[in-house]
Formats: sequence, C-alpha cells, structure tokens
Amino acid sequence: MGGNTVRRTARAETPEQLLTGRRQPRPSQLDPYKAHLDKRWAEGSTNAIDLHTELQDLGYHGSYQTISDYLRPRRRLRIRVVAPAPPGVRQVTGWMMRHPEHLGDKERHQFTAVLAKCPELTALHGHVRTFAEILTTRSGPHLKDWITATRTENLPACTRSPMVWRRTGTLSFRA
Repeated sequence: MGGNTVRRTARAETPEQLLTGRRQPRPSQLDPYKAHLDKRWAEGSTNAIDLHTELQDLGYHGSYQTISDYLRPRRRLRIRVVAPAPPGVRQVTGWMMRHPEHLGDKERHQFTAVLAKCPELTALHGHVRTFAEILTTRSGPHLKDWITATRTENLPACTRSPMVWRRTGTLSFRA
C-alpha cells in the first residue's frame, strides 16, 4: 500500500470518507433516460441503435456508446435458448445399422423423428432392415428380390454404393 493511501485511511473519521475513488457512480447524461431504457428493454427492444434514436427524439444529446455501455450487462444476463443440433449423418447411420432393440428410448425417439421428416430415408431404412433380416436368417435366395426392389425404388443412397451387383450374380466392388 502506498504512503498516501495509509495517510488518507488514518485521517478518515468515517468509512464514507474513504469511498471517493474512481469506482463511485458519477452523474451521467443518461441518468434521466435510464427508466425509459429499462422499460423498453423489458418490452423486448434490445437494439441499441433504435434505442439511441428514440432517446434523441426525447431530447438525449449523448452518444450511442453511452447507451451501448449501459445495456452491455443486460445483454450478458439474457438467457439464450439454443435448439439442440440435429443428429449428424454418422449418428443416423448408426441408428439405422443397429438392431431396433439395441436403441435407447431417446435414440429411438430421435430416429423416429428423423424418419418422419424424410420419406427417402424411411424407404432406405426399410431396405436396410430387410437386408439385415436376409443376413441373419441366412436366406440367400431372397437377395436377388431385395436387389431388384432396391433398384426399382431409385434411392440415391443405394445407387451410390461402392458395391455393385454384377449380372454374373457375384458381388464386387467398384474400382
């Protein structure tokens, strides 16, 4: 602590005599208009430029920056409601590839909501489930019917697959 601070503290007879620093609120040109600003903020008008224009019409001669500085703490206190991000491609693919019994309630609800918004994805999900059933029941003769049904559906996700069913009846990969 500096010597002047010590002397000033020693000379003070009351605590109020010590409270004369920079941090004390000083009168401002904005003081007569603060009630109007608070009222407009509560009404939902949060644009400082618009509020500055309103106050100028009421006789305010101060700057825009003074109004912006006054509103800054209120902006920080606002609660911003942010909607949850939509599920990503990998997440939806994971839901589609898993057995429906292995999805949690929340995942199942989200997946159902995604399928409700996209009919192509719903059709693709049906084909994926059918293919999984063919694999798990080892019913290979149904594979040709599944391929025909998938091709007639004309789904972009199925036609862009790296696997191609050749006319020879063998499964091969595109180069």
